[in-house]
Amino acid sequence: MSNPRPARDRILDAYEELLINEGPRGATLDAVVALAEVSKGGLLYHFKNKEAMAGALIEKLRGLAAEDLQTMREDPEGPSRYLVRSSVYVGSELDRA
Repeated sequence: MSNPRPARDRILDAYEELLINEGPRGATLDAVVALAEVSKGGLLYHFKNKEAMAGALIEKLRGLAAEDLQTMREDPEGPSRYLVRSSVYVGSELDRA
């Protein structure tokens, strides 16, 4: 059964997962391919190398941080209370990135 998520998202998720659990040395292209369930050609179509995947992950983090900052600004109880409420690791996308 194939995964309905776009291959690029699965690749980034796999790379992130490997970095968290195996560290940079364990996040090889072959390991990413296996975990993302894509072909090596599929990975290379989206990312030419590990540096490109790292750059995409950094951009993802920047976007998630910007969204969180906007949510913090708009919180009716203020940014300090938002920060205290949201500073617990819950495994969210932002936490993982």
